[in-house]
Amino acid sequence: TNLGWCLEAGIGVSADPKQAVVLYAQAAARDYLPALTNLGFCYTYGIGVERDYGKALECFRRAAERGFPRAQFQLGEAYRRGFGVEEDDGEAVKWYQSAAWLGYPAAQTELGRCLEFGTGIPENLAQAVKWYRAAAEQNNAPGQCCLGFCYESGRGVEQDWAEAVKWYGRAADQDYARAQCNLAWCYENGKGVEQDCGEAVRLYRAAAEQGYPRGQLCLGFCLERGRGVPIDLRQAAEWYRKAAEQGEEDACCCLGYLYESGEGVEQSWEEA
Repeated sequence: TNLGWCLEAGIGVSADPKQAVVLYAQAAARDYLPALTNLGFCYTYGIGVERDYGKALECFRRAAERGFPRAQFQLGEAYRRGFGVEEDDGEAVKWYQSAAWLGYPAAQTELGRCLEFGTGIPENLAQAVKWYRAAAEQNNAPGQCCLGFCYESGRGVEQDWAEAVKWYGRAADQDYARAQCNLAWCYENGKGVEQDCGEAVRLYRAAAEQGYPRGQLCLGFCLERGRGVPIDLRQAAEWYRKAAEQGEEDACCCLGYLYESGEGVEQSWEEA
């Protein structure tokens, strides 16, 4: 399985996903649970093999029913997304819970989200925070970001900007785009940290360059208004466009205004 993973990812050898699948399948035939799970992942995303949600589900279920937490998490994801099975939030929660209790951090984060928003399980903000914290303390960036947002908004915990900044920072250090964007907003507005628009721009840019639409929007706004960076309307328009093309509605509005006013782009009522 280790060699298969190296072949799949191209680590130390030339990438060969097809050969990786062969090795995973050989180990899976002996009921080696990590290989079963890796094989299911390849079937889910068409890595080295034609995408087949049904076969992926079979692999995940075999490993999950034998208590392998990563497979339990992937089975929960399949039910949540409707991959090879009808969407079923309750069934997703069941498998997230199984993996979360076994300490799998991604499942702890997803279980927290389900509890925060009442998806497949009754809303329970205190329990959501408990699971976010469990994931965050294992250095899971999405869990750290979700815990930070709970502290920012006072959901399930007492509102605390300093704690929000702490957890956003830990996730941002792992290049997690949502956390970079949230932390940038804190720096821009002096929430839980001394105001520093230059640092905000750096973080917005880091998120934007990963394709995160809200980061692209906020970077465009800073460039348009000269917050932490010299005004550059052409660059502002480019970042607004990137965000707008991903369906970011505020970016559409900002880009439309630039076309209306002819700032950073050639004036065009039609484009506006």
